Amino acid sequence: MLSNGVRRLSNRSSPINSLPTELLVAIFKHIIAGTRIPLLLPSSDSASGRERRLFQCTHVCFLWRDIILNAPELWTYVSNGSRMTELFMQRSHPLSVKLKFDCLYHDDMPACVKVLKRHGHRLRRLDLRVFTHYTESFQDYKQLISFDAPSLQ
Repeated sequence: MLSNGVRRLSNRSSPINSLPTELLVAIFKHIIAGTRIPLLLPSSDSASGRERRLFQCTHVCFLWRDIILNAPELWTYVSNGSRMTELFMQRSHPLSVKLKFDCLYHDDMPACVKVLKRHGHRLRRLDLRVFTHYTESFQDYKQLISFDAPSLQ
C-alpha cells in the first residue's frame, strides 16, 4: 500500500493536475452545476445533486480538495436542504450567493429568519417557500421580509 506522501506525488503528476487552478475551477463549476456530460454524469440541478458532486470532487485527491475548499465561487449556491448552510456561507465569502430556503414547518421559521438577517446583504437570489398552514400570524411573514438585501436581483 502506498503512503500518503507517495500518493500525493502520484496525483500531482497526473496530467489533469498540471492544468492551471483557474481552469480546474471552471471545470469543477460545470461538474457541480450538473452540466450534462454524456456517459459520465447524470444531469441534475437539485441542491442535493450539486452538494453531492461538490463533495465527491473534494474526495478525488488532496490537490482538488485544496482547490475546491479555497474557491468561494464553488460554494455560492446554498440550500437549506443541507444542514450545512453556515458552512456554505463561510466558504463562499465574500461573494454574493443564491439561497434556497423552504420553511416547511413553523419550527423552520427561526432558522430561516436568522440566516436572512445574518447574510441578507450577500443574497443575489432568494428562493423562499413558506407553507402558509404552518405560520401562526402576519408577524411570521413580517420577520421573513425584514432584512437588508441590497444585492438581491
